[in-house]
Amino acid sequence: MSRTDQHHGIVGAARLALVALTTALITAVPSALTANAADCREVHLTDASTGAVLRGIEDLVWHAPSKRIMLSAHDRWADEDAEEPVANGIYAISFPRLKREFIEVSRPIDLPVPNLTELFQEGQVLHPHGFTLWEPELPKAGFLDQRIGKQTGRLMVINHREMGTARRDDGTAGTSIEVFFVAPNGELDHEGTYSHPDICAANDLDALDENTAIVSLDRGACGGIRAFFELLLGQERARIAMVDLTRADAPEILDDQMAFANGIHIDQGDKPTVYVAETQANLIRAYDLIDGRLKRPARTIPVPGGPDNLDMDADGNLLTAVHPDTMDLYFYMRKWPFFSSAPTRLISLDTDKPDGCTLLHDDPDGDPISGATGVLRIDGMLIAGSVNDDGLLLCREPAKTTACAE
Repeated sequence: MSRTDQHHGIVGAARLALVALTTALITAVPSALTANAADCREVHLTDASTGAVLRGIEDLVWHAPSKRIMLSAHDRWADEDAEEPVANGIYAISFPRLKREFIEVSRPIDLPVPNLTELFQEGQVLHPHGFTLWEPELPKAGFLDQRIGKQTGRLMVINHREMGTARRDDGTAGTSIEVFFVAPNGELDHEGTYSHPDICAANDLDALDENTAIVSLDRGACGGIRAFFELLLGQERARIAMVDLTRADAPEILDDQMAFANGIHIDQGDKPTVYVAETQANLIRAYDLIDGRLKRPARTIPVPGGPDNLDMDADGNLLTAVHPDTMDLYFYMRKWPFFSSAPTRLISLDTDKPDGCTLLHDDPDGDPISGATGVLRIDGMLIAGSVNDDGLLLCREPAKTTACAE
């Protein structure tokens, strides 16, 4: 066991003992850096067809041609035996309408949103997790062509058809990557499926090209008690892998010995870089991308909490939601007593500067949204979703920001 494993094991065991003895005494500590509530709105979303409430919007993707935000929604708290409809799938919301509602309405926002994968789900299970949008480099006129038949991009979606299972009872893999054509207006058309038992712990992905993705495998075990102890002890068994979506081959492992590999972002700019969130180590790994391969070892970027999904804004700043205490998040996700919420913290990173971390929003109470896992910054607005909570958090970007605490 490494020194890191020993540290996490001691901290995890002590934390469980503390929960058992003193949960009744736990209180949230206010933060001087909490955003002004007047600058934020809670956004309640419902399925436009069924009326089901959208919960568990774990990841978000900006689709510029249609000016819509795509949402990966999976209600992980839903009762599978209940008769009420459940909102699982890829949804979309108009950003101009969202911003207009923010300006005109001072109360929480309520909007119906379409399920873009409704047709696919008539014959398939879709429990989406991380997803990514690949778009070709086309002249601007190509994006302005609004004919649905003209496909311009691909959406790649991690689908936990049966969570925590390498193979289902019918022999097929428990986790797949679904690939959809994306039209200029944001409509989706299913193209194909990649599946393999070795991606059962897939968390997030980003596209190297239209047929290749880098995927984070957040645990060594698929699920069950082994996966629980990996998290409890902080074991470094997570990996990142490359997948050819056109073949049935096993994923190619690119790096390993990570403490919960999570969000991935590939920056194809002047200095191509692959960023990987390492949640339980409170850092982001940055790999130089040379001729389609990762240069090891990676540089490391410390962050104030466990980073989750990654994105990049128009100015080239890395965006992420971080968890101040990952065990708090775990207990919240499992609905443990006295853990009815989890903090939400949003940051941006100028990765070229050693002190480039900026705090955008810090809410230790997790109100109105708990345990945010993904964030976008568009036209002066912050939009965040959570792996378990309802709807979205919508905030006006603060005029004055604060450097992240050491």
